[in-house]
Amino acid sequence: IGLKDSYNYLDSIILNTSGGNGTGIVEYTFKNTNGENTSDELNGGIYTVQAKKSSDRNYNSTISPEVSFTVLKIEQAAITIINVNNSYSYLTPIYFSVVGGTLTTDSIFTLYEEVSENNYTAVSNDIASPLDNVFVGSYRLECTKLGDVNYKDISTFVDFSVEKINQISRMVITSESNTNNFYYTQTSLTAIVSGGN
Repeated sequence: IGLKDSYNYLDSIILNTSGGNGTGIVEYTFKNTNGENTSDELNGGIYTVQAKKSSDRNYNSTISPEVSFTVLKIEQAAITIINVNNSYSYLTPIYFSVVGGTLTTDSIFTLYEEVSENNYTAVSNDIASPLDNVFVGSYRLECTKLGDVNYKDISTFVDFSVEKINQISRMVITSESNTNNFYYTQTSLTAIVSGGN
């Protein structure tokens, strides 16, 4: 039948037969791994095809041996994580989303923290926008857009950092007696500290 071992999804599959006699029409039957006849569009998977040449006035019909081939998954269009800045102040919500890809399948976001140079460890899986209360440090946000029977998963990432902020509450020192008078002796100075973050 003149088939290659494999084709990418959406590739044209050109069939050609040789042998047989007479003027009968050649028809092809495709079957999936369950032995079911398939439609014109072949999804990713393993198939067999068989040619049948119909009878004519002088010859009976004949069939070819089955030939197997595989339809391979292909890459999705590129994806991009958007709305992520290079750096954030601590306590600032981090909003993000993804655009691109070929499919409308789910996108899974994972947050990694950099523990040493270019060495990341997962912090949170399957997260949603926005991220809140991310500690100070360097991070990588990875998105994987899931594939299907015809398309592969595709992933991308962005890096960002979270920086320290000033303490919000004013720190106040007061004496034990709640006055501004402090008494110092050779042994101790007692004060109460409040405020700060």
